[in-house]
Amino acid sequence: MKGTPMGKELLKSRSQRNLSTAFHRVSMVDKNDEMQFSAVHFDIQLVMKLLNQTIGVKRTNQKFIMIEGLCNGAKLA
Repeated sequence: MKGTPMGKELLKSRSQRNLSTAFHRVSMVDKNDEMQFSAVHFDIQLVMKLLNQTIGVKRTNQKFIMIEGLCNGAKLA
């Protein structure tokens, strides 16, 4: 994603936001690298644009789509 136009836009919009200490205790191992790549660190309009593009390309006949990590705002310090 880094080399794509969307990836470059997202990286420009990134602002590091600390996650709460409660989050750190619960997930001692950040296997999904949420501290780095959680949607809360990026411009939400760009994140929604990326999701819209990705869903448009990968959409199947599934009725629902689960988007994990988008609502990590509650984990902010």
